[in-house]
Amino acid sequence: MNLCSLVDNRLISFDFAAGSKEDIIHKAAEMMLKAEKISNKEKFIEEVFKREEEFTTGVGMGVAIPHCRSAVVIQPCFALLKLQTPLAWDSLDGEPVRYVIVLAAPENAANDFLNLLSTLSYNLMDDDFRAVLMNASSIEEIKKLFTERGEK
Repeated sequence: MNLCSLVDNRLISFDFAAGSKEDIIHKAAEMMLKAEKISNKEKFIEEVFKREEEFTTGVGMGVAIPHCRSAVVIQPCFALLKLQTPLAWDSLDGEPVRYVIVLAAPENAANDFLNLLSTLSYNLMDDDFRAVLMNASSIEEIKKLFTERGEK
């Protein structure tokens, strides 16, 4: 899945203010609703938290990837949120989260969803990719990063 093709300016924040994991998920859902990527904010939030209960989405290295597949998702998307202040997320490495990537895919898009999640996860394991993402301050930098990485 081409990450660059899913970049939506309305779903990116380089100075995201949030006080908790719950606050982040609620605000990201509101962004997705306004961008017409989801049809029901409350249901989306419920399903993201249901997934979060199964296993933490704090993958470590300062990153969390809360996600879900849902009937309320209109089209695959993700929100990129660089937090103003690092927050606890019950991450695998015990470190606070500085960057949150909220993934959403339609319920019937299992392959696309798994491809998106695995592509992001694979790239986030790379120190250089992660450093550029964490330090990006413009949508153009994000698009360039995703374009350079292609389908890795």
